[in-house]
Amino acid sequence: MWTRNALIGLLLPLSAVVGALVADGSGRNVLGPKADPAVPGVSVAATSGGDLTRKELGTTSGNASGVGTLEERDEFVPGDEEAEPNYVPGQLIVKYGPGVSFDAQTLVEEKRPFAPLTGSDRLDNLNLWFGVESARALFIERKGLSTAAARAKWERRVADTKARFPERTARGDPDAPIPDLSNVFVLEFTTPGDVIAVAEAYAADPDVDYAEPNYIFTSDVVPNDPFWPTSGSWGQSYDDLWALKQINAEQAWDLSQGAGVIVAVIDSGFDFTHPDRGTMWTNTGEIAGNSIDDDSNGFVDDVDGWDWVNNDNDPDDDYGHGTHVTGIINAAFSNSTGGVGIAPQSTAMVLKTLDASGNGGTADLAAAIDYAVANGADVINMSLSTSPLVGANVATLR
Repeated sequence: MWTRNALIGLLLPLSAVVGALVADGSGRNVLGPKADPAVPGVSVAATSGGDLTRKELGTTSGNASGVGTLEERDEFVPGDEEAEPNYVPGQLIVKYGPGVSFDAQTLVEEKRPFAPLTGSDRLDNLNLWFGVESARALFIERKGLSTAAARAKWERRVADTKARFPERTARGDPDAPIPDLSNVFVLEFTTPGDVIAVAEAYAADPDVDYAEPNYIFTSDVVPNDPFWPTSGSWGQSYDDLWALKQINAEQAWDLSQGAGVIVAVIDSGFDFTHPDRGTMWTNTGEIAGNSIDDDSNGFVDDVDGWDWVNNDNDPDDDYGHGTHVTGIINAAFSNSTGGVGIAPQSTAMVLKTLDASGNGGTADLAAAIDYAVANGADVINMSLSTSPLVGANVATLR
């Protein structure tokens, strides 16, 4: 359990397949059958004016660039041709460049073009091509704001977070750049088919910094056999659960038991009635039950954390994995109940992003990471895994 956490920050950069963008007789950039589009298996017809009139996904065997269709690839899980796609269908996470200088959510909702901002109708053609129906900002509320105003709002939030948690700020690298997350959106589209190919098409656009599927992450396996909490089951002189002693936890506890450290557990939630629970984080800036966002952090009554699965303030565990992982971290010490956590005096912040089946998407994980940082977490634990990422990096989590 302790060695299989997803190493998000070490993944390779997102690779983009650059497709052809050509100009028709009117001088406009369009995607058409002769344009050798970056989307494998897609055939698109354009009128003489450059408007897209037909879209077919997953119907052809390849294109002039030699990139085949999804059915011809084997990158999902080598040796397993029947592997299911490991992303949320019909969703894409896109970080626009500075050329998209206004709120994408407003543009999409009001069916306003991107071209007056970017000087090109490439994004408008892609949105039409793939049937983009909605867009929502992932990290901050910015509906109706220009990108400059949103960036300023983001920078104010970063500065406020640093000021509120000075000890954590002092531990960091003062010269490390802070990523600008003000222009990251989740797009929802209607065209069925290969989401990887849709991401590649958007990533190839010069007004897009990165684009990727909303990858699904899954909780790691938890032992459920009866020997997990016991000792001496095979006549041995040591505990069945011997790992804490193996890492010399007793010696570490003489030095520290994690007091003052907030650990954000991004998982399936927590059973707040568990008899062996340790110290749980509470949002002191929020008043429970008054239906008001007292601390103006965008989450109403988030006293005990947040549940992104159900979009509410009750991160209760309906799968069990989050409760188990939280117990490994900070189960109560010397209470004659159950086990003991590796850092029993630490405080666990409960952030629920995995559903009752133990699955959750990149967008919710990224939002939970952002919440953890903004609310003072010193450590973030994600005991998750996912299938191979098809040559892509989860840039949103980085």
